[in-house]
Amino acid sequence: MLPTPTLSRKEPKPALSLKHLEGSRKGQTVKGLHEIKNYLERFGYANVHENNDEFDDVLESEIKAYQLNYNLEVTGMLDTQTLQQMMLPRCGVPDIDENGKSSMKWNHDGSLTNIDYGNLSSVCARAFATWAAVIPFHFKEVGGVEHADIYIGFRTGDHGDGKPFDGPLNIWAHAFAPTDGRLHYDATENWGTGPASDEIDLESITVHEIGHILGLEHSSDGSAVMFPHIGLGVAKRQLGSDDIIGVKTLYGLIG
Repeated sequence: MLPTPTLSRKEPKPALSLKHLEGSRKGQTVKGLHEIKNYLERFGYANVHENNDEFDDVLESEIKAYQLNYNLEVTGMLDTQTLQQMMLPRCGVPDIDENGKSSMKWNHDGSLTNIDYGNLSSVCARAFATWAAVIPFHFKEVGGVEHADIYIGFRTGDHGDGKPFDGPLNIWAHAFAPTDGRLHYDATENWGTGPASDEIDLESITVHEIGHILGLEHSSDGSAVMFPHIGLGVAKRQLGSDDIIGVKTLYGLIG
């Protein structure tokens, strides 16, 4: 097992500092709009943008798609509700995949964070059981990675999978679709199992990321565990109807 590094705890920062863009709309040039373009590109709403601050037809169309996906008023402008949604910490898996439009074993490593092995093991067992309650899968923890189908661990920064973490808040975890099986948490986050008001609930995030491992994409239903945003101190551990219908449909359990 790797030695546990000492991680400095930075003061929390907002996921994105975008409030100065509030009210921006098509036809304007506003300093900082390139951040919105980068955000939308990262989460699947765009291909490649010019790195400028022009609010053009393409950007308006992408914002409308984002608003539609999150059940926001479709204005095509950067209104208060849209910016507030974008500034929330979220999962790193894109909302839209590259095409425009998941019985496994697992192993984990909790050595890089304040969450010890026992807590992580219990949290993961409960999270897998949540999904196993609605699909005919049996999940079992195994002792070595050579026997595992799913690999769970804490990572920091650029950790070799092409999806680097960015420090406290912003992106808190990511997982890969079948049959990759990797689930990574950002070790610099303030994880909790309670959770306290300044902590990210480990079990809620684990349930969400297992959904991606099973093959689910994000849901626009705010009550679903596959909704990509969650706030500090919030626990969302039970599957919603959209999650259940989605995973049963995916595995042919709904005709």
